[in-house]
Amino acid sequence: MKAHYYLKIYSDLTEKSLIVSDEFKTKTDAETYKNLLSQLLASPNPRPLTKNEVNSLGLELNICEGQSDDAIIPIDLKDAIPRLWEDCERINEFIEEHIDRVLFEQFEEFETQ
Repeated sequence: MKAHYYLKIYSDLTEKSLIVSDEFKTKTDAETYKNLLSQLLASPNPRPLTKNEVNSLGLELNICEGQSDDAIIPIDLKDAIPRLWEDCERINEFIEEHIDRVLFEQFEEFETQ
């Protein structure tokens, strides 16, 4: 079995995670993709990821190691680059869903007081 690497976003507050990338052959490729994805998330299009969102949800974008059983073929970095925008959109959806969940829970707590 060969090691492969992928990115996962995790919310410490909600204790939920989402795999947000394909699998890479090397950790270096995964780190490069993580840096590119982080830059895209911080850019203003479609909206920037704010420090408040990162802090309030306890967000972490992690590189994870898995084992390949040859059923999954890791992707080359050059083939992954066109998917950056798609992965960024999935992360934004994950964040929005968790912000909505947290706000709803806070609202429910407020109503019961």
